[in-house]
Amino acid sequence: MKRISIIEDNKIIQQLLCCWFDEDEFIVLRLTDTINLIDRINDFKPDLIITDIMLPNETQESLINNLKEIHLPIIVLSSLDHEEVSSFAKKIGAIGYFCKHSDLSEMFEFTRDFFNLQEKKEFNEID
Repeated sequence: MKRISIIEDNKIIQQLLCCWFDEDEFIVLRLTDTINLIDRINDFKPDLIITDIMLPNETQESLINNLKEIHLPIIVLSSLDHEEVSSFAKKIGAIGYFCKHSDLSEMFEFTRDFFNLQEKKEFNEID
């Protein structure tokens, strides 16, 4: 099973994402803050991280530094404007970014496609 860490302080968005991913049989770690983020991520060992930009008690700069240390694929999901989300995503080397006010199903499909490509790559490496 694939593992996803969702770092999101909005309980409604987090619940919606978890419902989608649970239905698709992903194992999900829900995080609402970044306290001991690196340790929590290392303990869970996710295949992918989905993160908001604006989190309680965390500056964007601090979050950027933490996420850069993790070295995992990251998708950014935020209610900030498109340019701010794009800039943040580039700074952390995210594989994709989405604005919350757009259709969240696009982000879910992007995530599915990401995992499908990973599986194909793993399959081809075995051959």
